[in-house]
Amino acid sequence: MKIRFEANDCHCYLFDYSTGKSIMLGDCNEFVRTKGPDLLDVSITNRCNRCCDFCYRQSTYVGEDITLEDYHIVIDNAKECGVQQIAIGGGEPTIHPHFCEILEMTRSNGIIPNYSTNAQNLTDRVLRYTKKNCGAIAISIYEEIDEYEEIIKKIISYGIKVNLHLILRADKMRKYTSFLRNPPEWFADLNALIFLNYKPANGNDSLCLKKCDSRTIEDFFGAVSAFDLCGIGFDTCSASYVCKYLDVDSCYYDWCEGARKSAYINEKLDVYPCSFYKSGVDSLRNNSLKWIWDNSQTFVSHRQSVTLVKGACEKSEDCHATCPIYPISVCDV
Repeated sequence: MKIRFEANDCHCYLFDYSTGKSIMLGDCNEFVRTKGPDLLDVSITNRCNRCCDFCYRQSTYVGEDITLEDYHIVIDNAKECGVQQIAIGGGEPTIHPHFCEILEMTRSNGIIPNYSTNAQNLTDRVLRYTKKNCGAIAISIYEEIDEYEEIIKKIISYGIKVNLHLILRADKMRKYTSFLRNPPEWFADLNALIFLNYKPANGNDSLCLKKCDSRTIEDFFGAVSAFDLCGIGFDTCSASYVCKYLDVDSCYYDWCEGARKSAYINEKLDVYPCSFYKSGVDSLRNNSLKWIWDNSQTFVSHRQSVTLVKGACEKSEDCHATCPIYPISVCDV
């Protein structure tokens, strides 16, 4: 366990290097880490072996991989900012030709790597390196949940903590409610189910959670409240729904972390507040991550947007109401 006090921020961080779990003590309202991001979301490839039509990055079999030399640049900048975790993604990160070396490079520099995967390329070598270097991995669920039982049991047999990532899409909510109420027994071996608010990156807002009728949403969150087989979490993009539908003290959840605690770097070394940006690019080829964090107009603008409470209800100070990129909040119309 690492304990870090940052005087300029008046906050204390507790960080477990064996798992990547972290706790921040202090007032989170309008908090921005002055030293730079604590978490980096890094795409190491834009190639993928699934080519899903709903992919917000439109990843296909053809794409670009980050080089090991460029990943060294990411690591050097991360260390300067005191980054503790790197969430490795893509595309599908495990198809990168140097994926295992990237995991090892990250950990050997005192940063915990974790990654999200479609689980189709989890060879024994990948799983050995994962166990040695990672805090946990996340399996992105696209098919029927039972189809993942065998591969998840294999991952767990290596002693690796597994989270399942499920997208909160309007057409999936009744199915999620059903398996939360009648979960398969192997859910007990999971670390957590993590629900991610759907973002209409390809323009299809019919799948947004706000398109569901209120009864469907209430049933889902009722099932969440009653579920106890493993942990349940939500991304910060879901904060407005957690705030409205779950009886949870606001000290246990956070709102948009982009440009406050985290940043995104793609395989070209372009830097954004989060992975859903498509414009306003800065680059590690031109400036340091710390300079971008402090001076980039994209970061400054995003930071102002997410720290300024926009909502009209009495709870908006807890959830900060909305996303500056997509209208995905419970109060967006």
